Amino acid sequence: MLINPTSNESSKANIETSISNKTLSHIVALYEEFDTERIFGRSNVEMITGLKSTRAYELIVLMLESDIIEPVIGHGKGKYHFVK
Repeated sequence: MLINPTSNESSKANIETSISNKTLSHIVALYEEFDTERIFGRSNVEMITGLKSTRAYELIVLMLESDIIEPVIGHGKGKYHFVK
């Protein structure tokens, strides 16, 4: 992951300058598959992106911290959907 060292925001970096192109392509692939209506979990991220378990989890954490996805309540632990 690329970090913008000149960013004044310590808690949240600008998403366009802090995420690599490969990671962005993974996020786009997930969005194209699930849109804002479908629920997904880590295993779905692994299947769509081809990432291993740990890296898929790191991608989910990155998307959560960037407010791209949010947790879904009532469908089991570790389920998410894209923010509308």
